[in-house]
Amino acid sequence: MEQQSGVDSADRETGSDAAPPEKPATVICSICGCESPLTEYFQKLSKGKLCPRCYGQEWRGNRLNVYVSVISAGVLVVFVTGKLVGDFPVIPFLNLLLAVAWLWPIVCAHEAIHGLAAWLAGGRVFELALGSGRLLRSTHVRGMRVSWRQQQGTYLGFCAAAFPQRKFLRSRWLLYIMAPLTAQILLVLWLLPRFDWDHLGSELAVVETLVLLNVVVVALNLWPRRYAGMRATDGFWIRELLRGSQSIDDLHAAYFLFASQYAFEDEDFPAMEAAAEAGLALCPENPSLKNNLAASYLVQDRFVEALTLFEQFLADESVQGSSATRALYSCNRAAALFSLALEADGISQEQMESAHASAATAFSLLPWIDEVELVRAISVYFQGRYEIAVEYLALMAHPKQTASVRAGGLAYTALAQYRLRQTSAARASLAEAWKVYPKGDRALVRIGEIIGEGEW
Repeated sequence: MEQQSGVDSADRETGSDAAPPEKPATVICSICGCESPLTEYFQKLSKGKLCPRCYGQEWRGNRLNVYVSVISAGVLVVFVTGKLVGDFPVIPFLNLLLAVAWLWPIVCAHEAIHGLAAWLAGGRVFELALGSGRLLRSTHVRGMRVSWRQQQGTYLGFCAAAFPQRKFLRSRWLLYIMAPLTAQILLVLWLLPRFDWDHLGSELAVVETLVLLNVVVVALNLWPRRYAGMRATDGFWIRELLRGSQSIDDLHAAYFLFASQYAFEDEDFPAMEAAAEAGLALCPENPSLKNNLAASYLVQDRFVEALTLFEQFLADESVQGSSATRALYSCNRAAALFSLALEADGISQEQMESAHASAATAFSLLPWIDEVELVRAISVYFQGRYEIAVEYLALMAHPKQTASVRAGGLAYTALAQYRLRQTSAARASLAEAWKVYPKGDRALVRIGEIIGEGEW
């Protein structure tokens, strides 16, 4: 993701004195200070605009305050409306707690109905999740991941499903998206004859709280909002499907995109490659499938093949400028070059400079992505700034990082410590890397060879 623009190339060839293109406007995260021109990924809170990572952390940090505020507001409403039992609004307060208790079962049921509808319509359910952030716990049930993720914003959970068939594809998607909302509306209509406002202040109102909470959940889901990628509210997808904004090719490509992505997360790299190839055979211009195919070569240590594809993709004019696609291509291209640099034959100085440029481009666009941060830190190592590299790589060693990222950070930390002649520390870091990621990869093996054989 780092090519000279056509304007700049033309200026050099013709001797034009035209001014260089203006730097795109950027947003700076109010917490971590990272900067990016991809403004659509930033969320605005009272502290300012936050990058996706800080937004998720801020929401988790304030979640208790949110719950306390909601309960306090409910208690205030109870007092104002005069719905009291004795001197303290015991029953209304219990009903408020009951509504909070209903929330997660309703979210679970909502996502489960999504999954059931997708399965009945001939699709494959890849994941049912509570939360939307970093993966915390997961298990697999008949090939489907059931997971608990960190809470991020108001996105309480999701179902990842798609369809391998093209026939009636839009109808299948509509059935999958609309099923839980339809079920909730039918439940509300069924319970409505038994709904009584007075019960909220006089007795434990199971029916009333269930009705009100379902109405709120349906309303929030019908509000068309997009979070990132395929993650959006049901209302957003219903609108897009009815408008025809999503082509049949896009909807079909989603199946192969999910298949390749989940194969990557499960470390089934041949399956990742096969899914990406199958998707590209049908949708040859899909940028995410292109990235997943080349990345499948990278994680299988086929660095030259991966590099060839990433350079081919980056040459496409459609990915020039500021885009997440360009950032991903650039990050992975740099990773391929740095992996080749570890080998005995190494790479040329020109290739190394190009790798540094790719790493810088990726970090300038997506600085909050762990893998991008890791590649930036590796770039610092190959610049010979070993002390700074150790500082950057220390951020990758956090226990909440994925095993592969954490192991990569530890391995390059070992290499930087070795260059600093801290041999004992280097061997300890490398041992920890193997402990974190016992499956290993070519980088771990090669770094072990360098340290063990005393290569300087």
